[in-house]
Amino acid sequence: DSEIHTWMLGVTWDATARTSGRISYGNQDRKFADPTREDYSGPAWMASINWRPRTYSLFTLTGTRRTQEPDGNGDYVLRQDVVLSWLHDWAPRFGTTVDVGYGQDDYRPDGREDDLFYWGIGARYTFNQHFRFGASINGYDRDSVDPEFDYTRTVYLLTLEASF
Repeated sequence: DSEIHTWMLGVTWDATARTSGRISYGNQDRKFADPTREDYSGPAWMASINWRPRTYSLFTLTGTRRTQEPDGNGDYVLRQDVVLSWLHDWAPRFGTTVDVGYGQDDYRPDGREDDLFYWGIGARYTFNQHFRFGASINGYDRDSVDPEFDYTRTVYLLTLEASF
């Protein structure tokens, strides 16, 4: 059981119709109810820059630093990510997404460190205002200082969205 408090100060801008972004920097405190667990207090940040070369195409570069829950080791994970994504509408009803990212996980206080590389390719088709179909493939590769946690995975997804 823990409480997380984050404060950030940032700036948002719309430089042109094609370029916008947001950068926030601050501090995150994570306090555990159990006094034997290590608390965290340190920098946290988030940045996102959007570029629209065309009205139907969007590139986004995102970066973050924050704590998150561990997968069994440590009290918490200090996570840093950088992701580049591209969304493109080829037609009014059909669009694609491509993204690639790199992350680092620092498991505290255990000292385990993981490097993560991930990517995805997806497509979506809107049948009408109520139904949308999607398909994607995502790849994950984690390299850990503890070989037990190394993995490479490919995930295939089919989705059907309905709204009424």
